[in-house]
Parts: sequence; structure tokens; C-alpha cells
Amino acid sequence: MRSFINTACAVALAIGLAPMQAQAITVTFDLPYSYPGSYIESGVTVSQSGGLILADNNADSSMDIFNAVNQSQPITFTFGALSTLDALDIVGLMGVADAHMQSNLGGSFHVLGMGTFLLNSLPAAQQTLWTGISSFTWTQLGGAMMLDNVVFALCATGPCAPPAQNPVANPEPASVVLMGSGLAGLAAWRLRRQRAVSSQN
Repeated sequence: MRSFINTACAVALAIGLAPMQAQAITVTFDLPYSYPGSYIESGVTVSQSGGLILADNNADSSMDIFNAVNQSQPITFTFGALSTLDALDIVGLMGVADAHMQSNLGGSFHVLGMGTFLLNSLPAAQQTLWTGISSFTWTQLGGAMMLDNVVFALCATGPCAPPAQNPVANPEPASVVLMGSGLAGLAAWRLRRQRAVSSQN
């Protein structure tokens, strides 16, 4: 039983020290914004030469950001601290839309359709180029696109974790350590109980 407790403690420690994402942060574009200045939310600065277009472009009662091929200049997302990009919500398209996203580390992908684009769907080598980034750009190569809910995680301590599978539901590292400690405590309680029962016999 003692080896079980040692194993449980070691697993809890390993889980706690592994690079895991902190709670996901979402840029919603719903804060007050004055055209044509930069937009800032949750430590992320969003800017475009000539000014951004933020509006409820798709009539869903939520603000989003618009980019079109005729705007020609990329939109830049600059993080206040190293971060990992997890997901983007594409909420509207006009024409045959092709959006090119590129990180400051050289990560690159195209978004061609609507829905949530999860960065963990990229090949592992590409995911590392979106892990611990300080900025990324969005260049519209065709048509137009409306983007909402940019989901990312800060690299608070230690190495940056790769893009999350379900960015909203990931537990914080402290929660995982707490769970592991609870399992170790439960194992210790069971051992004490077994000893008490055997001493009575």
C-alpha cells in the first residue's frame, strides 16, 4: 500500500509539473470601441493600418471583427505576454473567403469556412509554432470574413503548453495538483483504516 501512495504522489507531482494550460481567455470584441483606434481586450491589442471594422456584421447580437481582401493590410493581434492560440470562431463569410493566419514564430494556416477552428487540429510541428507566441497576423487573401472569440492561454509559469483540445474546459494546473493530492490523501486514509482494522483483529 505504501508503494501505491508513493506512486499516487509521484503521478500528482508529474501532472502538476507538466506544461498544462491555465484557464482559457477569450477575446469577444464586445467592449466599447472607437473607430479607427486599436482595440484592446484581455491583454490583446488588435490593430490594422487604416482602422479596424468592428460591428455586428452577421446580425447575431454579438460584435465581431471584419476583414476583406480589398482592405489589403493584415490585422495584427499582439499579446501582452507569451501565449498559446487555441481557437478562432469564424462567424460569417462573404464570397470565396480565404484567411491566412501567421504567428510571429512562423506558424501558418488558412481558414476557408465557417465554424470553430481548433489549433490542435494542425500537425504537431505546426502546433509548436503557435505555442508561446507574442503576436499573429490575419491577412484576407480572398472574399471577406467575420471573426469572433479568439481563444488563447497565457504562459504564466514554466514552458508553454500546446493548443488545447477543448480550450474552455481545460483545468488549471493548480486544480490538477489539488486533485492528485486528494487521491494521495484518500490512499493514506485507506491505509490507516486497514491498519486499524488489522490491529483490532
